[in-house]
Amino acid sequence: MFGIDGWSVLLAFAGYELANQAIQYYERVLFYRLAEKYAKIVGKPLLVIGKPKGRHGYGDVCVDWDGVDPKCVKEDVQALPYADKQFGACFCSHVLEHVEDATKAYAEMARVADRVWVAYPHAWSAMAWIHPDHRWLVLSTEGKLSAARIGSDADGEEGKVVSVSMAYPPAKIPNLGAVRDQAATFGKGILGGAAMGIGVIGAQWIFSAVSGKPVGLLRG
Repeated sequence: MFGIDGWSVLLAFAGYELANQAIQYYERVLFYRLAEKYAKIVGKPLLVIGKPKGRHGYGDVCVDWDGVDPKCVKEDVQALPYADKQFGACFCSHVLEHVEDATKAYAEMARVADRVWVAYPHAWSAMAWIHPDHRWLVLSTEGKLSAARIGSDADGEEGKVVSVSMAYPPAKIPNLGAVRDQAATFGKGILGGAAMGIGVIGAQWIFSAVSGKPVGLLRG
């Protein structure tokens, strides 16, 4: 089905997506730890939105919409049953892109917690666009979190992207803001480069071994 060049493109794309997934996994772990640390500093509980699936902890209270995980409370993030500023921090893990009203969901998290950390699929990742349950592309620019609707606009015109803006409190804690930024930059570079290189070269090696045809970097 694919020629040698076609396989090279396919394998390169697979390596690119693998790098994206590695970065997003790293961000989930990092943001959870920052939220956990901040909650301890201010002496309030940690709220987690979205079941961990082994990627991070449950916090003091874990909320998820489907109730599948027995350690999570089944609630709607768009209408949280908690008091204002009841939590020191809220960590939301790959949930905002699924909800009907992203603005309302974020407003609820900001209402019940002093600080909010959000992990989400990057817009440059293919899965952010093609996942059947994704309603929004989530973006962070200059301290602002925004979401662009995927699909049709109010008039039914396909392909329209409608943007809404949400306040995004700086995810900083004493003496750790600069460390966080440096760690994120360094981690993304290391994980991205390593995952992409290993993914592409490894996949090319496997295909070459199976097919007997050198591919991509192995053709030399």
